[in-house]
Amino acid sequence: VDDSAMTLNLNPSGDKTLPDNSTINITMSSNVRRTSTSANNTVSGMTWTLTANNGELVNPTLSNANCAAMNNTGVYAECSAILSVPQGLTTGQWTLTASAKATSGTQRSEKMLINVSNSVYNLSAGDAQTLTGDDNGVFETALLKGKLDGTNTGKVTKVLWTQVSGPTVSLSNANTMNASFTPVTNNATEYKFQLSVTVDEITITRETTVTTNLKQVAG
Repeated sequence: VDDSAMTLNLNPSGDKTLPDNSTINITMSSNVRRTSTSANNTVSGMTWTLTANNGELVNPTLSNANCAAMNNTGVYAECSAILSVPQGLTTGQWTLTASAKATSGTQRSEKMLINVSNSVYNLSAGDAQTLTGDDNGVFETALLKGKLDGTNTGKVTKVLWTQVSGPTVSLSNANTMNASFTPVTNNATEYKFQLSVTVDEITITRETTVTTNLKQVAG
């Protein structure tokens, strides 16, 4: 079998370092070359495998590992998977292997090292806050202040604040690092928000809370 008749590429390519509570979408694509003796040669299968290099019991998770959603047009095929690093996983190294095979019997594989380190991208959604209403139960505007730093200065392509729980409020500047909202009047409760930032094709999420208390009236 002529191995040059098949290619396999990863996008993005190269080894990756990710913090905990982050995801990255990786696509493998393969081409086969048909000749007069292999006119029906096609990409017949694609698989992902993730193996620990250091015996870690808690691993990143990989969606669509069996490529059930494989997009196959015969001579070209691609399959995307989302690698998710769980919250609380701060160190470790894994090998992600993408494999493809053709009906001719040719097989190709590409490997990517996945390192986990929270120093590469350090995202904060800000400290928890507590607000107290005035005599009429009205609250000041709550400010949500995100911050991204670390050893890697990558390109930020998306920022989004979303509300996770609590009475529904309207977020201002939700697509910037600094958002704000006005808490519901006369309501002592807790709001939870999630900050999601995509940098260097890696999406990182962090959460913060805002607790509102009503002013105690002297009796």
